Amino acid sequence: MKRILCLLFALLMVVSLLAGCGSANNDDIGLGGATKLSDLSGRKIGIVTGTMTAVLVPKLIPDAIYVEFNSIADAKMALESGKVDAFPSDESIYLAMCWEGSAVTRVDEPIAPSDYGIIFPKGKNPGLQNEFNAYLESIKADGSWQSLRDKWFSTSEPTEFASYDDLSGENGTLRVGINSTSKPFTYMKDGKYAGYDIELIIGFCREYGYRIEFEDAMFSGVLSGVASGVFDMGAAGFTITDERKESVDFSDVYHTEDLVLVIKQQKQADGNTSRLSDLSGKKVGVMTGSIQAVMMPELVPDATYMEFNSVSDLIVALNSKKIDAFGCDESLYTSMLWEGQAVDRIDEPLGESNYGIIFPKGKKLDLQQKMNEYIATVKADGRLVALEEKWFGAKEPTEFVSYNNLNGANGTITVAIDTSAMPFIYLKNNQFVGFDIEFITGFAKEYGYSIKF
Repeated sequence: MKRILCLLFALLMVVSLLAGCGSANNDDIGLGGATKLSDLSGRKIGIVTGTMTAVLVPKLIPDAIYVEFNSIADAKMALESGKVDAFPSDESIYLAMCWEGSAVTRVDEPIAPSDYGIIFPKGKNPGLQNEFNAYLESIKADGSWQSLRDKWFSTSEPTEFASYDDLSGENGTLRVGINSTSKPFTYMKDGKYAGYDIELIIGFCREYGYRIEFEDAMFSGVLSGVASGVFDMGAAGFTITDERKESVDFSDVYHTEDLVLVIKQQKQADGNTSRLSDLSGKKVGVMTGSIQAVMMPELVPDATYMEFNSVSDLIVALNSKKIDAFGCDESLYTSMLWEGQAVDRIDEPLGESNYGIIFPKGKKLDLQQKMNEYIATVKADGRLVALEEKWFGAKEPTEFVSYNNLNGANGTITVAIDTSAMPFIYLKNNQFVGFDIEFITGFAKEYGYSIKF
């Protein structure tokens, strides 16, 4: 099968924003325009599992529709793609989105004020907790605490970051659970952890002679990891609540701010990009190991290239304006339109590319031969064209083939897939769906296999 490769760019690249990060002033909730929490009644709101806002917001807006996510990054992507109309966030995390140029604003009415603390295993290391509280008291007294707050909770990202490679560690190593999607509290910068919480802990460890071993986990995973004693302490912008105090111990309050509801900004079109040469001097994203990573530097040699590990990472980078464009399959671009992504494509294609199923080299020749026979058959009888029309059309299919009822008379084939490769493979209602899924399911049904994806 041949598919067109195209270059994708966000409407963010070709639009001008009416306003920067701030309060909204129009009537469309999906593009801003909410001044009160009640303006989100009946709307879809994303909440991050295990956060304080996942408890507070449904009480404040009981008639909204709630969608759960594992991280702020996932909720933000859902907002940008139109899957949700809003998501709650710490005000400082919202400001960090503004650092990146994200097309977001906030509801004027705050959700609630919130106190923050570092968490410790409950009752297991009071000495460490006391040391940390003593450190907090000392930096509040000498002014360095306020300097740290001024650095990390401002309207622009810091340019200098504290190092933790040179810590002496004469008093041992602390295992610290963090969540790297909680910018500006904890995040990744140039391959190192950075943020307010990170520098607070670095300062503490330098003062008390500890070395640090940071371990990245989901927000809820940091909480459970500290509760079970896997981590010596945890930091990810944790709000202090009575419920959490039942499973972990908190430090003294080290930060206080509002929780807010984040929504989209209003945008208007302004310009167009139609040729590959229009990307000269621009920042272009490519996925590591993809054909586009080879082709793009040859087609646009004077662009600046940034590598990413997944399509979802590319989309986040595009929407946050870290890159101006990225190369992808035309079918992936079409599936982004299914989701309402604010993207467009450059008219000039990168070229054509042939796709195939892969097998262990020289080890599954019989299976490979059967697959090639099946491909020839479905090409001849029209089933391949029908499948392409279903999955590479303007709208997402509404009916999906099941792979759960295959008889498996000739055994089970184990198939490695990547669920970020929409529309070839993705998750829908807890089932794998897509062009490749239905193609392989058809093959397995014809040749008497069951499938383990």
